[in-house]
Amino acid sequence: MKKKGSRFNMQDSGVRLFLVGLIFFLMITNVFAETREFIFTVTDGEIELNGTRFMVWKYNDMFPGPEIRVKEGDIVKIKLRNMSGAKHGLFFHGL
Repeated sequence: MKKKGSRFNMQDSGVRLFLVGLIFFLMITNVFAETREFIFTVTDGEIELNGTRFMVWKYNDMFPGPEIRVKEGDIVKIKLRNMSGAKHGLFFHGL
């Protein structure tokens, strides 16, 4: 119960505790966040499926390209090196 003229009450204490916890949580998540850098090189290639050959674009000599796994909060930097004969862009699934 708040006394007249008192600066402290339980409601203020709860708000302060919440804010301190929130600041602590944000500091910890930034401590564990990493900057992850990936380089993809696109080349022309071929694959064979059921005896039929297909022209494809390979990413780091793989078809399909490599999987990227990062943690929430990580900073992701991606460089695309286009060594194929076509124009390319990137898009991501599962963000």
